[in-house]
Amino acid sequence: MQYWVHQLSLVGDHPIAGMRESAGNAIPELTLPIFIAMVDSISYLKIAAGLLFHRIKQRPLMFLAFKFRGLDGLPKTLALVDLMAKSRDAMHAHLDELESTFAASTGPWILGAQFTLAEVVMMVNLERLAEVDWQDVFLTEHRANVSAYWTALKARPSYTKAIIGAFEHPAVAAGLARIVTEKNPSCFS
Repeated sequence: MQYWVHQLSLVGDHPIAGMRESAGNAIPELTLPIFIAMVDSISYLKIAAGLLFHRIKQRPLMFLAFKFRGLDGLPKTLALVDLMAKSRDAMHAHLDELESTFAASTGPWILGAQFTLAEVVMMVNLERLAEVDWQDVFLTEHRANVSAYWTALKARPSYTKAIIGAFEHPAVAAGLARIVTEKNPSCFS
């Protein structure tokens, strides 16, 4: 189990350096569009306050840049598009490994019949991908087992209670709506 928890978790303060190491480290770059869409609703003053209080000062500076450039600026920011492409490729590799594991598995979960912490971590990753509308990129017919796994995770009462019932934030819903409406193929392919 420890292998899969590590493979799926966000590890360290700088995920970019470890995107090939774990699926969790590939997620932040893939969710840049939702952060950029949501930062519109945050005042410059609140972002600037982050410079005083956030322990990683680069992040509030990135949020300021995201607010200034906006979602329309993402496709024009080639470094971010390239970063998202590298994360997308890393996530494909992580999901391919998971697909192979399910193909050889005896049960519906990563370690077989027992639901484990690995499922909880992967549920968060798949939910984050759904929040940014990446399902059609990652959950394709050649990953039928991972797609069935995601369906099984969403059918669990704990998912409904913890994610759907308590987690849906209006800023996330508004951000996703913008992403779906303004989706640029250069960023999402």
